[in-house]
Amino acid sequence: MQMIAPRATLYVHVRKATLCLSMLMLLTTLVGCGDEQESLYEHDHFVPAHWPTDLQRASRLIVERVPRAMEDETARKELLDLMSWVPEIAADTELAESDWNPIFSQCEQLRRRLLRGYDTALGTELQQLAETLSVTHAELKKLQPPDLPREAESPAESAPETTADSVEVDAEAHTDNAAVDPNEST
Repeated sequence: MQMIAPRATLYVHVRKATLCLSMLMLLTTLVGCGDEQESLYEHDHFVPAHWPTDLQRASRLIVERVPRAMEDETARKELLDLMSWVPEIAADTELAESDWNPIFSQCEQLRRRLLRGYDTALGTELQQLAETLSVTHAELKKLQPPDLPREAESPAESAPETTADSVEVDAEAHTDNAAVDPNEST
């Protein structure tokens, strides 16, 4: 009998320790460890003002910078940025790969030429790219389905359902009411 008591005691201690560890893990999971950042780059992440949100904005940003690029180093650097970003923005759309490939290769070619220097012929090609991006954006907009009304706003769902039986009942009720003279007392 002496052997059973130490085993039972050991079993109870192991169960208590397991329960405590489980509770500690659950609490840590629910509460967290404290001063954790959402992202490792939370304080370092910077989105430039000339980051395009879509192809239409990329087109506008290119058009705005082309006239200044001959004299303005900042405009040239921003055009270089845009040439790097446009393929990424285009890839995030519903654009088919066969339509994306020419945009990518044109941006890469223009980016390499921008690195060598800026000239008016390059400005013309940048304007053509901007026009291509604008047309592509418009085509993609046509492919998107229109926003559907929310369920609560749908007039068909808010109106009562009409069936042939309910029309007959309504017609009978209407004729019964018409036959009764409101001035007559029963």
